[in-house]
Amino acid sequence: MDERERWDDYIDAYEQALRATSRPWAPWYVVPADDKHYLRWQVAKLVNEAFDELGLEAPRAKQEQEAELEKAKRRLLAQRD
Repeated sequence: MDERERWDDYIDAYEQALRATSRPWAPWYVVPADDKHYLRWQVAKLVNEAFDELGLEAPRAKQEQEAELEKAKRRLLAQRD
C-alpha cells in the first residue's frame, strides 16, 4: 500500500528518464504491451518509418546476375512439374 501511494512519483521519474535520454537520433518510444497485436503493429510501423527516413535503396542486380537468377528460377519451376 505504501508503494502504491507513490505511484505519481514513479510516473514522474519514468517520464524524466525518458526525456533525459531520448534524442532525435536515438528516440525512446512507449508502446502499450497489453494488446500484443497492437504492440507488434506499432513496433513494425516505427521500424519501417525509421528505415524510410534513412532513404536506403536495395542494390540493383547486374545484367549477368539477372540472367543467372532467371535461369535458376526456370530450373526451380521445372522441378515442380
